[in-house]
Amino acid sequence: MRKTLLVLGILLVVGLGAFLLFYFREPSEEGVLALSGNVEVTEYDMGFKFSGRVEKLFTDEGLKVAKGEPLASLDSAELESQVAQARAYVKEAEVRLKELRAGSRRSGWTI
Repeated sequence: MRKTLLVLGILLVVGLGAFLLFYFREPSEEGVLALSGNVEVTEYDMGFKFSGRVEKLFTDEGLKVAKGEPLASLDSAELESQVAQARAYVKEAEVRLKELRAGSRRSGWTI
């Protein structure tokens, strides 16, 4: 009698375990292959709006970054030089315009 109860108890526990495993398993989708592993990105192409030399890196390889977070900054010396040159051209054009206006007034023309 004890052996019968023991065997029934073991069968009940095994049956309950099998039921719980079947009931709480993740549903499988037909035609879907589930794999696990690591994906390593070894190279990513990125660029700047302007060309130049990288002055400072704000992150290291392999670290997570948020969207919009700066990754690097460029040396601004060349861009500042171009801005200064453009301002000089504007000043030169303003002076030339004043000269033309002054000359046209003497000759009777209007600019």
